[in-house]
Amino acid sequence: MMSNLQTSENTRLSEKSKQCKKILLISFCVFLTGCFGSDEQITVNVQKFKIEDTTFEVSLPETWEILTPNNQKGEVILAQKNDENLVITHQNNYSKDTANMIVKSLEKNFFSFELISANQDSWMFKGKLSAKSPSREFQQKIIQVPNSTQFLYESCSAEIFEGIESDCLSTLESFKISK
Repeated sequence: MMSNLQTSENTRLSEKSKQCKKILLISFCVFLTGCFGSDEQITVNVQKFKIEDTTFEVSLPETWEILTPNNQKGEVILAQKNDENLVITHQNNYSKDTANMIVKSLEKNFFSFELISANQDSWMFKGKLSAKSPSREFQQKIIQVPNSTQFLYESCSAEIFEGIESDCLSTLESFKISK
């Protein structure tokens, strides 16, 4: 029994080590691209929207299809590209513990859930909604609407394919309050 636990823990540590190496490699490539420049132009579509007196924005690659959000579900932005999906929803009842409560809820409601990384207002995980559904990588973030208990919740997910990068991280990083 103990060796099964150790094997499981070693497998999980090995997977995390691979992910860390992948992140380091991607970071190094991004660093080199930033230092030496690139001739490739990526066209983005900046989506702006207003909640109370605050304007928010998110940048999507031009290849993404902008869909009509369902306002009754609180959707502000809805977009997709192939197997990638993005939704930003407008929520109420923000507190300092909102991110932790969301992650705990996700952990309970997903068939499989593996938290990859987390900080105060964003997190990344792998998950499956059911035994037969494909594994997806989710990158999520919340931003509080200033001077209120409202917040925006961004979720971007993509099916996991070896060697194919998703646009979710850049989308997540671009989601912010407009200046």
